[in-house]
Amino acid sequence: MVDRMVRRLPTMRPDASSSPFLEISEAEWLCAEAAREGDVLGMWNVGHLYEQGLGTAVDVAEAMDWYRRSAESGYAPAMLSLGRLLAEGKAGNTDDVEAHALLSLAAQRFTDEDAADAEANRALLERLTPRLSAEQRKAAQERLGVLSQQYRKPEKIKEGASST
Repeated sequence: MVDRMVRRLPTMRPDASSSPFLEISEAEWLCAEAAREGDVLGMWNVGHLYEQGLGTAVDVAEAMDWYRRSAESGYAPAMLSLGRLLAEGKAGNTDDVEAHALLSLAAQRFTDEDAADAEANRALLERLTPRLSAEQRKAAQERLGVLSQQYRKPEKIKEGASST
Protein backbone atom coordinates (compact mmCIF):
# COMPACT_ATOMS: atom_id res chain seq x y z
CA MET A 1 0.00 0.00 0.00
CA VAL A 2 2.74 2.47 0.91
CA ASP A 3 4.66 1.63 -2.28
CA ARG A 4 1.58 2.41 -4.37
CA MET A 5 1.17 5.76 -2.61
CA VAL A 6 4.83 6.68 -2.96
CA ARG A 7 4.72 5.84 -6.67
CA ARG A 8 1.74 8.19 -7.03
CA LEU A 9 3.57 11.18 -5.53
CA PRO A 10 5.22 12.69 -8.62
CA THR A 11 1.83 13.49 -10.14
CA MET A 12 0.42 15.19 -7.04
CA ARG A 13 -0.21 18.94 -7.13
CA PRO A 14 0.96 21.24 -4.32
CA ASP A 15 -2.72 21.67 -3.39
CA ALA A 16 -3.08 18.27 -1.76
CA SER A 17 -6.71 18.94 -0.88
CA SER A 18 -7.59 18.02 -4.49
CA SER A 19 -5.76 14.69 -4.19
CA PRO A 20 -7.72 11.57 -3.26
CA PHE A 21 -4.55 9.92 -1.97
CA LEU A 22 -2.58 11.71 0.74
CA GLU A 23 -1.98 15.01 2.41
CA ILE A 24 1.41 16.37 1.42
CA SER A 25 2.78 16.11 4.98
CA GLU A 26 1.91 12.42 5.11
CA ALA A 27 3.35 11.91 1.63
CA GLU A 28 6.56 13.63 2.69
CA TRP A 29 6.80 11.35 5.69
CA LEU A 30 6.25 8.22 3.60
CA CYS A 31 8.89 9.27 1.07
CA ALA A 32 11.37 10.23 3.76
CA GLU A 33 10.80 6.92 5.55
CA ALA A 34 11.34 4.96 2.32
CA ALA A 35 14.43 7.05 1.51
CA ARG A 36 15.88 6.45 4.99
CA GLU A 37 15.50 2.73 4.38
CA GLY A 38 17.51 3.06 1.17
CA ASP A 39 14.59 2.79 -1.26
CA VAL A 40 15.77 4.37 -4.55
CA LEU A 41 12.28 5.47 -5.51
CA GLY A 42 11.79 7.02 -2.07
CA MET A 43 15.05 8.94 -2.48
CA TRP A 44 13.96 10.14 -5.93
CA ASN A 45 10.56 11.18 -4.55
CA VAL A 46 12.16 13.20 -1.74
CA GLY A 47 14.30 14.93 -4.38
CA HIS A 48 11.17 15.65 -6.40
CA LEU A 49 9.42 17.13 -3.35
CA TYR A 50 12.34 19.52 -2.80
CA GLU A 51 12.69 20.40 -6.48
CA GLN A 52 8.99 21.20 -6.88
CA GLY A 53 8.45 22.69 -3.43
CA LEU A 54 5.74 20.18 -2.56
CA GLY A 55 5.12 20.45 1.16
CA THR A 56 8.39 22.31 1.61
CA ALA A 57 10.27 25.30 0.25
CA VAL A 58 11.96 24.76 -3.12
CA ASP A 59 15.53 23.67 -2.41
CA VAL A 60 17.37 22.63 -5.57
CA ALA A 61 20.59 21.77 -3.71
CA GLU A 62 18.68 19.39 -1.42
CA ALA A 63 16.83 17.95 -4.43
CA MET A 64 20.13 17.31 -6.17
CA ASP A 65 21.49 15.59 -3.07
CA TRP A 66 18.53 13.18 -2.96
CA TYR A 67 18.63 12.60 -6.72
CA ARG A 68 22.35 11.83 -6.46
CA ARG A 69 21.76 9.31 -3.66
CA SER A 70 19.12 7.57 -5.76
CA ALA A 71 21.29 7.69 -8.89
CA GLU A 72 24.27 6.23 -7.03
CA SER A 73 21.99 3.37 -6.04
CA GLY A 74 21.31 2.63 -9.71
CA TYR A 75 17.98 4.39 -10.36
CA ALA A 76 18.11 5.67 -13.97
CA PRO A 77 15.26 8.21 -13.60
CA ALA A 78 17.30 9.86 -10.82
CA MET A 79 20.26 10.10 -13.20
CA LEU A 80 17.93 11.85 -15.64
CA SER A 81 16.65 14.25 -12.96
CA LEU A 82 20.15 15.10 -11.78
CA GLY A 83 21.50 15.45 -15.31
CA ARG A 84 18.57 17.72 -16.25
CA LEU A 85 19.20 20.03 -13.29
CA LEU A 86 22.90 20.23 -14.15
CA ALA A 87 22.21 20.88 -17.85
CA GLU A 88 19.64 23.57 -17.05
CA GLY A 89 21.86 25.25 -14.46
CA LYS A 90 19.14 25.02 -11.80
CA ALA A 91 21.71 24.88 -9.01
CA GLY A 92 23.75 27.80 -10.29
CA ASN A 93 26.12 27.21 -13.17
CA THR A 94 25.57 24.50 -15.74
CA ASP A 95 27.83 21.46 -15.76
CA ASP A 96 27.38 20.07 -19.25
CA VAL A 97 30.14 17.47 -18.91
CA GLU A 98 28.67 15.91 -15.74
CA ALA A 99 25.15 16.22 -17.15
CA HIS A 100 26.14 14.45 -20.37
CA ALA A 101 27.87 11.65 -18.46
CA LEU A 102 24.84 11.14 -16.19
CA LEU A 103 22.37 11.19 -19.08
CA SER A 104 24.55 8.75 -21.05
CA LEU A 105 24.67 6.37 -18.10
CA ALA A 106 20.91 6.67 -17.63
CA ALA A 107 20.43 5.81 -21.33
CA GLN A 108 22.35 2.58 -20.75
CA ARG A 109 20.35 1.67 -17.66
CA PHE A 110 16.74 2.48 -18.45
CA THR A 111 14.44 -0.55 -18.52
CA ASP A 112 11.41 -1.21 -20.71
CA GLU A 113 9.25 0.12 -17.86
CA ASP A 114 11.00 3.51 -18.14
CA ALA A 115 10.02 4.26 -21.76
CA ALA A 116 8.77 7.81 -21.13
CA ASP A 117 11.82 8.72 -19.05
CA ALA A 118 14.11 7.11 -21.62
CA GLU A 119 12.56 9.27 -24.36
CA ALA A 120 12.94 12.44 -22.25
CA ASN A 121 16.55 11.45 -21.56
CA ARG A 122 17.23 10.91 -25.28
CA ALA A 123 15.74 14.30 -26.18
CA LEU A 124 17.79 16.07 -23.52
CA LEU A 125 20.99 14.36 -24.71
CA GLU A 126 20.20 15.46 -28.27
CA ARG A 127 19.89 19.09 -27.11
CA LEU A 128 22.95 18.92 -24.86
CA THR A 129 25.46 17.16 -27.12
CA PRO A 130 25.85 20.01 -29.67
CA ARG A 131 26.76 22.39 -26.81
CA LEU A 132 29.83 20.32 -25.97
CA SER A 133 33.20 20.98 -27.53
CA ALA A 134 35.31 18.02 -28.66
CA GLU A 135 37.32 18.34 -25.44
CA GLN A 136 34.15 18.36 -23.33
CA ARG A 137 32.80 15.29 -25.16
CA LYS A 138 36.02 13.46 -24.37
CA ALA A 139 35.79 14.53 -20.72
CA ALA A 140 32.15 13.40 -20.60
CA GLN A 141 33.12 9.97 -21.96
CA GLU A 142 35.86 9.66 -19.35
CA ARG A 143 33.43 10.71 -16.62
CA LEU A 144 30.89 8.18 -17.91
CA GLY A 145 33.49 5.45 -17.36
CA VAL A 146 34.01 6.58 -13.78
CA LEU A 147 30.28 6.83 -13.06
CA SER A 148 29.69 3.39 -14.60
CA GLN A 149 32.01 1.96 -11.96
CA GLN A 150 30.77 4.10 -9.05
CA TYR A 151 27.02 3.88 -9.57
CA ARG A 152 25.44 0.55 -8.75
CA LYS A 153 23.75 -1.51 -11.39
CA PRO A 154 19.99 -0.99 -11.38
CA GLU A 155 17.81 -3.21 -9.29
CA LYS A 156 14.23 -3.98 -10.12
CA ILE A 157 11.87 -2.04 -7.86
CA LYS A 158 9.60 -4.54 -6.17
CA GLU A 159 5.98 -3.84 -5.40
CA GLY A 160 5.60 -3.45 -1.67
CA ALA A 161 9.34 -2.88 -1.18
CA SER A 162 8.83 0.36 0.73
CA SER A 163 8.11 0.53 4.43
CA THR A 164 4.62 -0.04 5.78
